[in-house]
Amino acid sequence: MTSAAVPTATLRIAAPPADVFPYFTNAALMVQWIGEWADLRPEPGGGFALDISTTPVRGEYVEVEPSGQVRSCTTCRSSKLR
Repeated sequence: MTSAAVPTATLRIAAPPADVFPYFTNAALMVQWIGEWADLRPEPGGGFALDISTTPVRGEYVEVEPSGQVRSCTTCRSSKLR
């Protein structure tokens, strides 16, 4: 039996890491940028919760480096996704 492939995504933004990093670690900035509600605990193992329209995105931070790298493991739940 083989395991199912885990979908991954990489987002590259044409801006210096120092300009972008706060938007992935500060709930108010995350909401200003992309969501309607956010609860972020930006540390390895910390919770990542964001609502984008009717889609809740939940997960945890895996890596948070002030030099500009943020990795998280997230799940999306929506009636539109199957």
